[in-house]
Amino acid sequence: NHCQVPAHIALEADTPRRSSEARLARMRELLAARAGKIDAAFLRDAYADSAGGALAICRNDYDGISTNAASVITPETGEFWACAGVPDAPEKWERLL
Repeated sequence: NHCQVPAHIALEADTPRRSSEARLARMRELLAARAGKIDAAFLRDAYADSAGGALAICRNDYDGISTNAASVITPETGEFWACAGVPDAPEKWERLL
């Protein structure tokens, strides 16, 4: 949700909240565990990760807050996957390209 490029952080409208920082840390953890073996299927599963409850990557009605959408783009293959709504199940994803 928030800029990771140091030169652009000062331009960001608002600062990251605790939940954004927790989601970033969890995604980094998942990516590190699969270093060298990351593909579109793995990323779709990562977006469905609910570890952390209200601070999870994938939230489904925690105090009225839910994940709105997710997308995975694979430049090497031209794949573009999208999920409108909570990306917590494989059948919710659609391959657009």
